[in-house]
Amino acid sequence: MSLRPFPLQHSFIEASAGSGKTYTIMEIVSDLIQFHHIPLSKILILTYTEKAAGELKERLRKKLVEEKLTNELRELDSTTISTIHGFCNMVLGEYPIETETFDHFKITDVKSRAKLLLYDIQHNLWAGYVEKEKLSDLLSGSEFFKSTDKILFSVEKLLSGKPYPYKMEEWNSENFRQNTAILISEKLKEEFKTGEWMSYDQMVLKLRDSLQTNPHLKEALGERYQVGIIDEFQDTDAGQYEIFSSLFLEKENRALYLIGDPKQSIYGFRGIDLGTYLGAKRELISNGAGSFHLEYNFRSVPELILAYNKIIGYFFPIEEIEEKVDYIPVLVPEESSLKTKKVSQDSEDSIHILRLSENKLSIGEARDLWIDCVACEIDRILNSEKELSYIENDKEKKIGPKDIAVLVDSRKNGILVGQALKERGIPFTLYKQQGIYQSEESIQIQNILECLLDPNKPSSYRKILLSDIFKIHPKYLAAFDEHSIDSYEKTMLNRWKVLATERKFAELFRSIEEDSRILLNEEETDIIWERKRTNYRQIFRKLLQFQIAKQVGLEEVLKELVRLGQEKTNEEELPLYEKETEKDAVQILTLHASKGLEWPIVFLFHLKGYLNSYHNSNYSYSIGENGKRIHQLDLWNADNKTYLSQLIREDKRLFYVGMTRPKYRLYLPYFETASNSPYKNFVHTALTQSIGTKGIGFRDYVPSAKRKKVSQSFFSKEESGSPLYFQESNHRKTIEINSYSSLRAKEEKEKVFLFNDAESKKKSDDEKKTIKEIADLLPSSANTGSYLHSLLETSDFSWFMVPSPDDLYKNEKLRNKIDYHLDRFGLVSDKPVYERRTMEILWNSLNAEIGRTGFRLGELSKSDRVSEMDFHLYLDHPKFNSLPEGPGNFLKGSIDLVFSFQDKFYLADYKSNLLSDYSSSHLEDVISDPESRYDLQRDIYALVLTEYLKSLYGEKYALSKLGGVYYFFLRGMKVGNADGIYFDGDWSEERLANIQSEIQRLTREVRLS
Repeated sequence: MSLRPFPLQHSFIEASAGSGKTYTIMEIVSDLIQFHHIPLSKILILTYTEKAAGELKERLRKKLVEEKLTNELRELDSTTISTIHGFCNMVLGEYPIETETFDHFKITDVKSRAKLLLYDIQHNLWAGYVEKEKLSDLLSGSEFFKSTDKILFSVEKLLSGKPYPYKMEEWNSENFRQNTAILISEKLKEEFKTGEWMSYDQMVLKLRDSLQTNPHLKEALGERYQVGIIDEFQDTDAGQYEIFSSLFLEKENRALYLIGDPKQSIYGFRGIDLGTYLGAKRELISNGAGSFHLEYNFRSVPELILAYNKIIGYFFPIEEIEEKVDYIPVLVPEESSLKTKKVSQDSEDSIHILRLSENKLSIGEARDLWIDCVACEIDRILNSEKELSYIENDKEKKIGPKDIAVLVDSRKNGILVGQALKERGIPFTLYKQQGIYQSEESIQIQNILECLLDPNKPSSYRKILLSDIFKIHPKYLAAFDEHSIDSYEKTMLNRWKVLATERKFAELFRSIEEDSRILLNEEETDIIWERKRTNYRQIFRKLLQFQIAKQVGLEEVLKELVRLGQEKTNEEELPLYEKETEKDAVQILTLHASKGLEWPIVFLFHLKGYLNSYHNSNYSYSIGENGKRIHQLDLWNADNKTYLSQLIREDKRLFYVGMTRPKYRLYLPYFETASNSPYKNFVHTALTQSIGTKGIGFRDYVPSAKRKKVSQSFFSKEESGSPLYFQESNHRKTIEINSYSSLRAKEEKEKVFLFNDAESKKKSDDEKKTIKEIADLLPSSANTGSYLHSLLETSDFSWFMVPSPDDLYKNEKLRNKIDYHLDRFGLVSDKPVYERRTMEILWNSLNAEIGRTGFRLGELSKSDRVSEMDFHLYLDHPKFNSLPEGPGNFLKGSIDLVFSFQDKFYLADYKSNLLSDYSSSHLEDVISDPESRYDLQRDIYALVLTEYLKSLYGEKYALSKLGGVYYFFLRGMKVGNADGIYFDGDWSEERLANIQSEIQRLTREVRLS
């Protein structure tokens, strides 16, 4: 294209990869200003992503400086250079009356709102739509419960703005799922009309509809913008094009420049198709618009351009529904215009085709060989004696790690490539197609903060146990309940709650990192964990900066994290990690994420097979009817063959995108396969026919030995921790620490608990299948147990020696302590009620008569009792184990209360279980319950106390000093009766010896497992 200046007319510009699209946009703007005298503020520039919009603005700033357009430079910040969704959001905000938009609407995704509506419809049993007596047959006949994902997917598509030919039919088993999807979409439309919620699609449709119905809005925007420049037009949908058409095609003295490349339309999974692009092209050209093609490639070396022209030409044209999309070979510009050249002594081919095997391979086998081949070739490039270099902008540049990209078809394959590179000591970065605040790590941090904010929410607690933070296996969840010997995990959560309450966020975040499993990694080459650690650190750093700047508490910090997560959920924007591009490391990213980027050397990894089960997935597709594109959904019209054809067309375009990313050299795999895959369908044929072409080299891949791995980290020192690595050995090299919880978990190892957030089957002190429960004013939760334990540990027992619980209200120290502990443990929803019930429980517990002598706990002096007595029992002592296997094997724990009375020693454990019967006979059943295993806890404590007494009084007298074991069920203890008190005082040498043997058996099995 050599036409200059650009005419002020509607224009359709097709820009192949590397043809200077951004440069052309800058020239158009310059000509509009200098030749057509259009003010910069009257030019609307829209593109697909915020990243691209930022780059356009920066390039335009440089262009204005270069052209010395100082007035326009001052106008730049007020010029609209945005994404289409950003533009719609701006207009809706500035013209709320004309668009009937409410202030402060919330951006949401359709699927999350549809889930809530589906739940409501199910909960109300389709009331008003289906007769109750017919519902059961409809649900089973339609296989509704297997189709909820498909229904929600269909709702999203029905509300996307595309015209689907579906309407409500009779409610029978054939139409039940389809009618439900239509019902939800209609209800959502009404909900969106209220203005409280808005999806990104609805934002576009609202502006489109407002322009059609409100002439004042159309006139206002028409006066504001005279020219529209739409970048990446192949990624535009029909609703967006209708906005541009309304603004620029219906008035005189307007110009609309549509710039795109149909060969790079690769976002079909987001609902984008080429129908809009091809239809707009026909419409504009038939109405006299200019049509231009950018035919020169300024990105790549000439040899590479000519070589990939040959390969790409073999799988074009692509038969789209409306017409063929052909490939016009790009041209090599004059040498003076070339940005990238080979050095004079470089005689290697620009495209390297490597044959992986002479035999037929499955896609999986080819993948494994290609991964090894990629790592081997990169190793050779970076570590050969002869350094590889090229010329860019007349300067010679040496190839380093960051000049190499591996473009993969899935993140899973990217991880495998990274693993292979790391084994060879090659630094790399793995791009993610989602922002850090939408990552799994962000969600897990959110779970932690929610749990600390609302400790009474069991689902949050379980999520944390199962997450990267603690990595507890589901089968051991039963061990994490309200036991007095707190697990390590519960102890840490309680500590984090205190830190959060005291707003010590720096210490909180540091503790979450250091006292959990975030920094613990047993696999030296586990790149996923290195990424996770960096994500955790970056998120913690961001939240800490926010907390310090705003001086806010836990609730506000959680809200900020949620806000950050929602900020980048716009499906038009999938940001990359900018910092990673600055590292001298090989770049690994998906083909979709590579669009618009370039590297000197590219390895193309497009080896996926079509899913044999794709007919079970959710999909939309289009068919041709009278030259028009008709949209279909598989919920109504499952057509696997048509959908497969759509996949093949997009895969060809995706391969084209990957082929055109390199500036200097491209590597491709070659192999025979019987697998139904893009590779077999068109890539293999194209490569076979291209072999022998100038610039295309063909050779066999010969595996080479891996280099010895150098000591280096995937991340910089300031970003990476010091993970602990463990190696197997015949003898233990670590001290074994066991506890009642770990031993009990061993007992539970054959029981696997399957649960989800909605229907969990947690077995805790407060919840037992075999024990009937009653209501209590104080909530039943692990935090309530910790709350009561902490009060008993820190309170003066003598405070409770008053005539009645009402007299405790006079004790300000106690009331302040209760108030503090209620806040600390998140029991804040009904403080006055909780305070009163707490006083009743503690007063009864400390005044109830205990044992035959009828003493009361409140009468015990401080010198006669020890609260929370910690212990570490050495199990490798010769009396327990004749030959220790390593440094030591310990049993650890903490006993709630140890006290002396009438020259004997007793231990007590507090229980806050909510039971229907606290009689002594029923408590016997509770203690022996096989799920709680309180009997195991009792025996461990008795052995520990006996061993302690032996250290004080010797073997001979220790047993005579042991009074026994009490369990105080706090909610059931009452003044005037013996309810809520369990006692075991029958201890003998034989019984204790059996307990020792049982503990040894369990700790050995825990160690082996």
